[in-house]
Amino acid sequence: LPPPDFAAATSSGDDFAPPSTLTQSRLASIFSDVLGLERVSIHGDFFELGGHSLLATQVVSRIRSTFDVE
Repeated sequence: LPPPDFAAATSSGDDFAPPSTLTQSRLASIFSDVLGLERVSIHGDFFELGGHSLLATQVVSRIRSTFDVE
């Protein structure tokens, strides 16, 4: 796999789209925490930002906990 482009993930360019709803904010927070990034655009791709299957399991666990869903 190519190395993740962290600069693109945290850039303040035109591609960054901030969360606009509470759900988007919570998901962006989960993604940024798991990926170790300062912020994540709502259009960011988890795997392009450096995510992998082991981190995806952490995301799923946090989503289940945060939203009380299965």
